[in-house]
Amino acid sequence: LFLYEVVFYQEIGLANPLPPARPYFAAIDDDSHDFVLVLEDLGHLRMADQTAGCTPADAATVVDALAGHHAHWWESDHLAAIPWLRPYTTPPFPETAASTFASGWPRFLEVVGQNLPPEMLAFGERMPSLVPWYLEQLSRPPITFNHGDLRLDQLFFAVDTADSPVTALDWQMLHRGRGAYDLAYFLSQSLTPETRRSCEADMMDRYRQRLAEHGIDYPATELQRDYRLTTAWCFVYPVIGTGQFDIANDRQVELLRMMANGAAAAIEDNDALALRPD
Repeated sequence: LFLYEVVFYQEIGLANPLPPARPYFAAIDDDSHDFVLVLEDLGHLRMADQTAGCTPADAATVVDALAGHHAHWWESDHLAAIPWLRPYTTPPFPETAASTFASGWPRFLEVVGQNLPPEMLAFGERMPSLVPWYLEQLSRPPITFNHGDLRLDQLFFAVDTADSPVTALDWQMLHRGRGAYDLAYFLSQSLTPETRRSCEADMMDRYRQRLAEHGIDYPATELQRDYRLTTAWCFVYPVIGTGQFDIANDRQVELLRMMANGAAAAIEDNDALALRPD
């Protein structure tokens, strides 16, 4: 994963429409995979707390920036010419995702998922077998460049007029896929369920409109289906996060719980589990 981030900074960096931090140095050793990233200090920008949830105003800013980023890369020749930017269907990602989810599931249930409804528990038990189908569905053309981990704790907001509206960190999970991926992951797990419900339809319309301003038609029915699929798929994030990472403090538990509960609520609200291969 760090390889992708280093190469992103080396080959794209500030030329990306959704800007990252300015890279001063980026290098990785091909044999040991030891790496160095020296990035600018973003302390002058405004951060928001994902455990508290994103506001509708900040969400609109993110959606605008995301649509501009997706439009720039949408089925473009430049996208096709980047060999290292691959869909999630590329082996060994599906196998790794399925096994990592399965190994993390017991700890997730112990630490975070005790209060999930029965349908989500059943979904979690079945998820490893569904991984290839979800990834195939979310990698169908037309495709764009997805950040892959677009959540509030990774984002910095402008303070002055000279600042970019949004600056994004953590470019490790980038991939080619359907544009709804970043949108659905962000709205379902970075907004509280109450806030998401109040603005979800407006944000989806806003995303479509911003794409249309760049000459891209993402039909509402396709966007809705892709959004629902991604909402279900992205339940893997809090599960894998709980299983893989050392939990050092109460905030990490709160964050994982917020992501899991947000995902479960969005899945229920959008009837996302109705979209299944069978």
